[in-house]
Amino acid sequence: KQWYQRRVAITAPTPNSYRRIKPGFWTGHKASWALEDKESAVRLCLDFNTGTVSNVELKTCDPTANPYLAVGGLLAAALDGIRSKAELGPPAVGPVLPTSLTEAIANLEQSTFYEEAMGKDLFKTFIEVKKWEQNYSAENPGMKDVDVY
Repeated sequence: KQWYQRRVAITAPTPNSYRRIKPGFWTGHKASWALEDKESAVRLCLDFNTGTVSNVELKTCDPTANPYLAVGGLLAAALDGIRSKAELGPPAVGPVLPTSLTEAIANLEQSTFYEEAMGKDLFKTFIEVKKWEQNYSAENPGMKDVDVY
C-alpha cells in the first residue's frame, strides 16, 4: 500500500486528475485492491461465465499521465514487491488516496523508492514541474485545463 500513496502523482499528474478521484466516481479513491469493487485503486474484474479474473484495472491512472513513467513506476513497484516477497493480503479497504496534486507531490517527495527507480535527475525535475503546474493552476483558477494541457 505504500506504493499507492506515493505513485499517484505519477499516474494522476495534473490538478484536474483530482477532480475525478473521489467517492462515487468509480475512480479508485481508496488505496486498496478488490474483486469487482469500482472504488478500489486496483480492481480485479471477473468473467461472469467462469468466475475467474478476466482483467485488472488500475483506476487511478488517467490520460494525462506520461505512459513511460506510469508503466515504469508500476513495474518498479511490482519488482520491488516480488524481490521483498511482499504479501498481497486479502482484499481490504485502505486509506483514501491523495485528494490534490499538492498532497500527491508531497507523498512522492518522501519516496526514496521512486527517486531510485526514476533516477535523481528525472525525479527532481518531475516534482518541480508538477509543483509549477499546481501553482499555476492555483494562481489562475479561471483557466481551463484544455488551455494549459
